[in-house]
Amino acid sequence: MKILSLELATERAGVAFVDTDCPEGYLEETWEEARARHGELLPALDRLKRRGGWDWRELDLMVAGRGPGAFSGLRAGLLTVAFLAAPGGTPCRFVSSMEAAAKAWLGEQQQAQAMVIGDARRGHLWMGLVEADYGSPPCAWELIPGEQFATRRPTGLPLLSPHLDRILALAGADAIGLNPTPEATARLAWQREKDRAPAEPAIPLYLHPPV
Repeated sequence: MKILSLELATERAGVAFVDTDCPEGYLEETWEEARARHGELLPALDRLKRRGGWDWRELDLMVAGRGPGAFSGLRAGLLTVAFLAAPGGTPCRFVSSMEAAAKAWLGEQQQAQAMVIGDARRGHLWMGLVEADYGSPPCAWELIPGEQFATRRPTGLPLLSPHLDRILALAGADAIGLNPTPEATARLAWQREKDRAPAEPAIPLYLHPPV
């Protein structure tokens, strides 16, 4: 299966081409952009296509991460995939960026579960318990005040976050740094496509306290 994957949930953004039938069938373009990720996205896609020599009509699946993360990046990724897939009716999958990253990390570390947290601003955190099993239901993310984390954190589980310095300051907790990647996002989407799991909506997981 040939997959195009977009991952723009954090400042470290990326796009990837994955051929699941070829061990060497992986190409990636990454960049860092502090705010919106619109400026580099299309040039990166063009470079990726030129490097891989594939055609849009060859793609079997298009994928985008839906967060939690920065709203502008998530929206750009979801809309771009929907736009590119529409002419040929290419199937799409949208999955949680941080769940995909955590599952990949858990597999490498041979662990069963991890707690993933991030800075939701205004003194709040988003958090979720991620299972290593790729057949598990999508992670149930939630938004909590930062001061509640000490009593809500499960003991004995690794703590993963894309916001190490902010998590330490807000929750007083040490964590392992983890950023989503287009490869991890493609892997989770591919597994759910094979399992014919219910589709997740093309809606950003923008966990943020109300203004």
